[in-house]
Amino acid sequence: MGRGKFKGKPTGRRHFSTPEEM
Repeated sequence: MGRGKFKGKPTGRRHFSTPEEM
């Protein structure tokens, strides 16, 4: 659900939609 925001972030390790953000 929040994968779109991860792609824009410089974080290349948590672009898999982590449970902490969900």
